[in-house]
Amino acid sequence: MLRSHPSQYLVLTLGDSREATSVISKTLNPEWNQRFDLPVTGIESVLLEAICWDKDRFGKDYMGEFDIALEDIFKNGQTSQEVLSWDRI
Repeated sequence: MLRSHPSQYLVLTLGDSREATSVISKTLNPEWNQRFDLPVTGIESVLLEAICWDKDRFGKDYMGEFDIALEDIFKNGQTSQEVLSWDRI
């Protein structure tokens, strides 16, 4: 059951690397403003996966997920700065 104010966090996966954000409590519109250095090591690192969880005293509840295809960011060997500005995940 989803409470009116979840305590959300993201688990980010890129290839074999995994990081988790801090928990943001009592909001339906969390802003983590965190940065992670995840290595792009090859073809297995072309998809950034993000899963959102609601943390509570009994464990965690799945809230949703999304993927970002990194090959869409790189064009002609250059990166697009507009797309790379993900400070507000």
